[in-house]
Amino acid sequence: MLYLISEITDNIIEHAGVNRGWLLIQYYPTNEYLDLCIIDTGKTLLGSYKEHVFTDITTDAEAIKAAIEGISTKGDKRGSGIRTSKAISTIGLQGDFTILSGNSIYYNDKILPLPVHWPGTIIAMRIKKGIQNFSIYNYV
Repeated sequence: MLYLISEITDNIIEHAGVNRGWLLIQYYPTNEYLDLCIIDTGKTLLGSYKEHVFTDITTDAEAIKAAIEGISTKGDKRGSGIRTSKAISTIGLQGDFTILSGNSIYYNDKILPLPVHWPGTIIAMRIKKGIQNFSIYNYV
């Protein structure tokens, strides 16, 4: 859990251009899952790519796709935070992973346009309780 929180909150500090964000966590004991949501009102994923002169990434949907694929604004040795957080939450912990940035949303392996624009990025994860034989080292 600490890895998931620190990777996404580090992105706010390093990329969003704002000095704060919001962290929402709720556990559902009856259904045995935890929802984790990290929100910022920064420059969006696309704004960060544009700031670092990624001229081939021109839409919010392309920026979300690039982030999920591990394309970093900091070079080849970076960019694993969103990619590994997605793998940990969906594969390792058998949950869900959602990104909303600008006017696009990623959910269930699809990127869809939205009729509104969020001035920042929202990352939400649903994590199941009691996953057997889980090791974070399989994903980082």
